[in-house]
Amino acid sequence: MNFATILIVSMLVLSYAAGIVILTAGVRQIRTGLAARDWPSVDARLEKCEVVPRYASNTRAYHVSVKYSYTIAGVRYEGDTLAIGYGGSSSRRPHEDARREVLSLERFTVRYDPAHPESSTIFASENSLVFGTFVFGLLWMAFTLIFTAIVLAVSGVGSAILAWMT
Repeated sequence: MNFATILIVSMLVLSYAAGIVILTAGVRQIRTGLAARDWPSVDARLEKCEVVPRYASNTRAYHVSVKYSYTIAGVRYEGDTLAIGYGGSSSRRPHEDARREVLSLERFTVRYDPAHPESSTIFASENSLVFGTFVFGLLWMAFTLIFTAIVLAVSGVGSAILAWMT
């Protein structure tokens, strides 16, 4: 095998591995987000709720930064999850709306995982937020498969495989 072949195969292996990791994280996020609907809730104390900018690669993204505490069976826990799957975006307005919604709650409660009470969220994910990572993983794998097909077609390996199969 020449260096170019080793490089391309290495890139494909890494790309498939990354896709598997992303898909696995996405499945875990979906399962947790859907399970959170049935988690028990407990009164909590909101300590911080503000829209903050994050900067990455000369791009500004906003998100709601929250901190809260709650007590279960005499043990105090702290949390910072607005909703499972929630992330930032370049538009400030939806995050301001989410902040206002949190601040307008008559009774501030959080849902917590009874098996792991340190895991909690203000809002159970009842929307498409939990599917984002999974969809990204699917797109990643689709790109990797297309790239693999192109590499096989261009390199002639694809026709060799087809000849071997017939």
